[in-house]
Amino acid sequence: MPNTLLAGADLTGANLGEADELLESIKRSASAGDADAQCLLATLLLEGNGIVKDQSEATKLYRMAASQGHDYAQLKLGYCYKEGLGVPRNNFKAYIWFNISADNGGELNGLGRAGELMVKIRQTLSLKEIEKADKKTKRLKQEILDVEKKNYSKIMKKLNRDGWTVTMRKDDDGSHKVEAKKDGKTATSSAPNWRVAFISVRNHCEMWPQ
Repeated sequence: MPNTLLAGADLTGANLGEADELLESIKRSASAGDADAQCLLATLLLEGNGIVKDQSEATKLYRMAASQGHDYAQLKLGYCYKEGLGVPRNNFKAYIWFNISADNGGELNGLGRAGELMVKIRQTLSLKEIEKADKKTKRLKQEILDVEKKNYSKIMKKLNRDGWTVTMRKDDDGSHKVEAKKDGKTATSSAPNWRVAFISVRNHCEMWPQ
């Protein structure tokens, strides 16, 4: 499913047939492992936006997307633990996910709202809990980076098979830049992380006429 469709999904603003078709498309993409679709479906379920509210399922989907490096899903998962939405309230886990979200692209955009919440939650934890949480955060960040690398490597290999020459670099300002060239055509993306940069370039390349 194109990311533009995901970004503009509004089940309440469509007629019944269109809403059902859009929802099924989102569900298929989420089931196929698309982190953007998982995050979107989670938000629809959390808010009950044109769909029966299911906060427990929403949290599961946020976790799936968060584990693939989706920064907004990481932030929302932190909220779920902070507010007890679909899961028991847990400041320890909320702190971990706010920390991960804040760091995801933070070099370029700063720590943002996730960073603010991380600092507030930290004040509720003991020194022993903070030490334990920081160790778990470090381990989870590495696991997520490994998944991100696996996912963007698949995109790169697919583009290479289709004749695109792909290059990637990280600039001094922290931006992650990906460029694909083929037959005089160039697709470029600059993003806070590799996940977004590679998806953007892939989508751009797929839009070119063959």
